[in-house]
Amino acid sequence: MGTTPDSAPFDRVVVLHGFRASPQHHWFPWLAEAVAGAEVVSLPDSASPDAEAWVRVAADAIGAVGPKVAVVAHSLGCVTAV
Repeated sequence: MGTTPDSAPFDRVVVLHGFRASPQHHWFPWLAEAVAGAEVVSLPDSASPDAEAWVRVAADAIGAVGPKVAVVAHSLGCVTAV
């Protein structure tokens, strides 16, 4: 059961995983498939994260924030998003 672009409240959904995770872990693949426009970002070296690298990759993926962009995060991805 996915959303369609016409019914989705967001044009883009950016998902940031957490410590020791990847886009293939947890509920991230399900969300990417279930929600149109969802992108799970691969943050570098999640077993030994570097704050500057994670923020740079996350900021590039998120781009301009607006009312049609949602950021969904888990664990250390939440801190990175903030």
